[in-house]
Amino acid sequence: MDMIALEVVYANAPEGAVPLEHRADHRRRVLAALAPTEPIHFYFWDADVSGLLLFTDRRILQFPRLQVRRGLFSFTYRFETQEYPYSAILRVETARPTFFEFARLILHCRDRAVCIGLTRIDPEAHEAMAATLRQLVTAWQGGSPPEPEQATGPLADRLKALDDLLESGALDETEYRQARRRLLGG
Repeated sequence: MDMIALEVVYANAPEGAVPLEHRADHRRRVLAALAPTEPIHFYFWDADVSGLLLFTDRRILQFPRLQVRRGLFSFTYRFETQEYPYSAILRVETARPTFFEFARLILHCRDRAVCIGLTRIDPEAHEAMAATLRQLVTAWQGGSPPEPEQATGPLADRLKALDDLLESGALDETEYRQARRRLLGG
């Protein structure tokens, strides 16, 4: 299964998915959520509500974008992190869009059902997403999760992304050292 670098994920973000003033904070949140050497196998940007979906070797990470009203006419954005481990997913379904509803990815978990609305996805991409997710869930539940890539791949990409965040001023020296230590497992 292909591995995708975080740089590629951000390079392919649709316009408006993450407002420019929030991009560094968003990347920091994503880096903090990913475990060291955790590979990304699939990603999808929903520019409206569902935000960024990452399928790793053991879970789905979702970074939805929520609008918060400030005053009568202004809004600000708030980003959250949701995690759905494959070990808790029993079944994956899709629902095609209708006139009144968005396309949906439905995760039937042990304790609840999770419905992720996808506002702008074509049917082929929707099915590819579900097929990839089913493959990852099946591999995980079969006792043989996909093997993580060598440390020279995703770990090197994450360290490079950290260096970029430091150079851009999105991270200060202390935050950089803490994040680097977490990535290296120390």
